Amino acid sequence: MANQEQRNILQQGTKAWNAWRVQHKETAIDLSSIDLSSIDLSSIDLHNSDLRDTHLSYANLSGANLSGANLEGTHLSSTQLTSANLSGASLKGAHLTRAELTFANLSDANLSGANFTGTDLSHANLSHANLSGANFSYANLINTNLSNALFNGAKFIYTDLSGARLIYTDLSSAKFVHTNLSGIELISTDLSGVELNDTDLKANSPKPAS
Repeated sequence: MANQEQRNILQQGTKAWNAWRVQHKETAIDLSSIDLSSIDLSSIDLHNSDLRDTHLSYANLSGANLSGANLEGTHLSSTQLTSANLSGASLKGAHLTRAELTFANLSDANLSGANFTGTDLSHANLSHANLSGANFSYANLINTNLSNALFNGAKFIYTDLSGARLIYTDLSSAKFVHTNLSGIELISTDLSGVELNDTDLKANSPKPAS
């Protein structure tokens, strides 16, 4: 259950919240299951916070520090997360439809079963992330770093993956339908059981060792 005092401070804005966190570095943050839709929290420090099942749709979290946060089941549809730090966060089953995650850091995050339909993840870092069973229909992953990530059983339907890095990536049993794979970088990528429908695999050849 969300902490009412913390909720009141948060509603005062980023400056007040970040100042309070500096003074309360060891305090556990619980903002779970509350409605923060459309709020401006750009550059907020919410690292290691409990945000499970919180409604953050249409909120501005650009540049926010959400590293290590628990965002399982959180509603992040149409949320602005440009350049946000979500490294090591848990977003299992999170709703991220039409969210803006360009240049975001999602390395080592758990995003299994998350819904990324229509989401912009261009230039994001998803290295070492768990995205098994995630839905990337109509998503933009142009020039995204997906190295060492787990995508087994993920769905890529009308997805743009052009220029993405897929080095040591697990794509086993992933489904690709009308997906743009032009210029992707494949090195030691697991493609076992991959389904390619109306999709051409046009990968860049590995560069020779110097």
